[in-house]
Amino acid sequence: MYTHAYNDIKHLLGGAETQNAANVDRISPLYRGQYLVTFATENVFAGDSVSVQWKDKTRDKVGMAINDNFKFAVKSFACSQNYYDSFQVTAYTSARLLLEKYSTPVLFYANNYMYGGKRYHYCIVQFADRLQGIDTFSTCPAQIVGCFKYESRGIPTPELIDNNLSLADIKDQNMIDDTMYAVVLTATSYVSWEELERSFVIQFTLGHPKDCVYVVSVENITDPLFVFQDYGNDGLNFFAHYPTNVGVLILEIDFLMLNRLDRCIWRKAFTKKKSN
Repeated sequence: MYTHAYNDIKHLLGGAETQNAANVDRISPLYRGQYLVTFATENVFAGDSVSVQWKDKTRDKVGMAINDNFKFAVKSFACSQNYYDSFQVTAYTSARLLLEKYSTPVLFYANNYMYGGKRYHYCIVQFADRLQGIDTFSTCPAQIVGCFKYESRGIPTPELIDNNLSLADIKDQNMIDDTMYAVVLTATSYVSWEELERSFVIQFTLGHPKDCVYVVSVENITDPLFVFQDYGNDGLNFFAHYPTNVGVLILEIDFLMLNRLDRCIWRKAFTKKKSN
């Protein structure tokens, strides 16, 4: 347990770190666990229209699955822009993001299988809107379910659409978008910065993927968020702590240990009950 926890936080401790060459993107070394996702032309909303090729040969051999919300978000955005042709994206299971308030990159996981279970980290996402000529910003807790960049040309992307480019222009000019994106599943309501800074712990509920899953630039991610489940309520209810620079390392270690200890307790209880 302690070895796994150390592997997750050793980048915060300094010193050398051994890299798995199969998982490192040579162009973007801050992203690891690379895999190529192909969305087929026909029957674009069907599960079998999506294929995955892992750079890691072991994962590729066993046909490791990827997050359903990730697939839904990426192909839904394309369809919302009336794009139904096949296309490809390169995605990653982890990212070290350079956030404004932090002196070193912050590690985020979006991994469907890690140390025997799923690991999807949480964050604060900032959304921008323009009302009556004035830019307004809102923040929201969110779960990161994948990071990716588009590989295909001539496909509408959030960045190109935000620049008021039409599908015809994007196709005719064979445009490509180099933006790194994140797919996030957000809470059902916004949380203000004042509330985050005032409260030691906040409570939130993750929304339904059809209503609360978004494709955003990784630049919209402003902070990590340390989350634990609200076992007193049903559904996707959670408690979260907004980290400070002083407590980031301690909190990350604490939550890693608590999560692993929680899993160990449940496994022992289940084994004991089964044997009886």
